[in-house]
Amino acid sequence: MASAKFLAYSLCDKLERKTVEGVIGGFLSNGWAVKETGWSAKPFDGSMPAFDRGWDFEINFPDALSSRVEFLTFGDGIVRARARLQFKQALIFSKASRHVAHLISSLDYYYGRSHWASVEPSVHAAQYQNAYTMAYVTRTISGGLDSVVYCVGNSRFWR
Repeated sequence: MASAKFLAYSLCDKLERKTVEGVIGGFLSNGWAVKETGWSAKPFDGSMPAFDRGWDFEINFPDALSSRVEFLTFGDGIVRARARLQFKQALIFSKASRHVAHLISSLDYYYGRSHWASVEPSVHAAQYQNAYTMAYVTRTISGGLDSVVYCVGNSRFWR
């Protein structure tokens, strides 16, 4: 589960001090294949903070069917980073469950404990916040896919 822990730790610290190139460089140094794709706003984005560029990457995370990491930047700072990992839905042993457990553990350590709650029968979420960043993790099971979304936003841009 090095990918989940790396993802959590690479994004949960002060985003204004990080660059997209630096975070992507960390993924590459871990041996994950990274391919930049065209960014576009998603239907579920809703309201977004001011930003001047969007980035979207396909990343070859272990065990996932597909993995994407998206960044919104303003100047050189990261405003928001969002990762979406999709797994085959499992009947007994879920790879998504392991990723979520490692993400939650890492974020609990960084931010302090959060509550893992059911938003709907097939959607579960946890939220975190400190003076610099706010984050959430969701897990959705639908249509044979087990999806995990991890999003971190720079608090300065979301207030």
